[in-house]
Amino acid sequence: MKKVFGVFLIFIFVVPVSSLGPTTWLIVDWHPEHQQWVDNNTTTYFSKGRIKVVTLNDENQSLPEEIKHVLKSITMSEVRVYTDTSKAPQPPNPKIEKFIRTASVDRFKNYVNQLVTFENRGTGGLNAKANSGNEKAQAWAMAQFQEMGYEPQLHCYKNHRFARECNVLAIKRGSLPSSVIVMAHLDDVGHANAGADDNASGASALLTMAQAISQVQTAHSVQFLICNGEEIGLNGSEAYAQKLKSEGSLNQVKFVINMDMVAYNSNGLFEIETNKAFEQQAVWYADLARTYTRLTPEITIPAWGSDHVSFLNENVPAVLTIEDWQTKTPCYHRACDKRESLNDNYALEIIRLNLAAVAELAGLSGISGE
Repeated sequence: MKKVFGVFLIFIFVVPVSSLGPTTWLIVDWHPEHQQWVDNNTTTYFSKGRIKVVTLNDENQSLPEEIKHVLKSITMSEVRVYTDTSKAPQPPNPKIEKFIRTASVDRFKNYVNQLVTFENRGTGGLNAKANSGNEKAQAWAMAQFQEMGYEPQLHCYKNHRFARECNVLAIKRGSLPSSVIVMAHLDDVGHANAGADDNASGASALLTMAQAISQVQTAHSVQFLICNGEEIGLNGSEAYAQKLKSEGSLNQVKFVINMDMVAYNSNGLFEIETNKAFEQQAVWYADLARTYTRLTPEITIPAWGSDHVSFLNENVPAVLTIEDWQTKTPCYHRACDKRESLNDNYALEIIRLNLAAVAELAGLSGISGE
């Protein structure tokens, strides 16, 4: 890690625009089938990190029905993308440093290897046949938690022709009523034996974290939520957020950590995404990254397109940890999103960061050797 002595800089990209300027649109769906229309009918106004803002080539054009969910009207005052190097890395807490080193890259590899063996994990399979890849993946995730000593449960929220669409939930119980949620989605877009980065990597990172946390105690509970239906509209995370809200327990959620696409990278950059209301929490997260990992964090505002949004919409502090979007996998939502493309050691750094965050947020104790 390079250190700069004497002067620390914050590189912030904020682009103001006059109220008389063109309407600006944030791309919130990058599926390849929609990108051709976007490329042909818009001009890039701003692009950095996960944020790409465009203007319509024809301001009088109405968005086609199939594109309305792809573009979201936004003002540039809402956009912030920056790398904060204003602080020197802090000395790590030795107990937390020791704890995060218990995360096993071999365990992560094994989980990914198993997940990509399912023919596909798209939720469409639940309507196509019994014992689909998605249904098998739900059962597989339950079994992994059980092997660690958890008592997992299915949170089912939608019936399909052959099976239910369910999240998988396991909880590390703490002594206090509040909790931290760690989540990642299980489903993919439906290509056979693919979806390695999106999002076998995130689900495998969650399971790797769950194993490490199963060996310690925490003051606050840690909920491990493997979401379903993310690729068709954040279905699982939205259903779970609403469940907690209806039960009156959503206000007991201290923080939400989402992992989506965490294993394709060559430049050591990753993104911490949230909304403006929780920018300081993202800055804190970036500080953790500099303390406990070799990664370079980039803060990206506003949030879009993954399960943390379901909680941000309810004003719950949440961040997404995700690979650098400018150099994301070239096989995003394509059949070539295969196991061999992943950078396992990069994923391990993100796992260690998120374990450090849970240790701080949930009140870690019971580390071997204390």
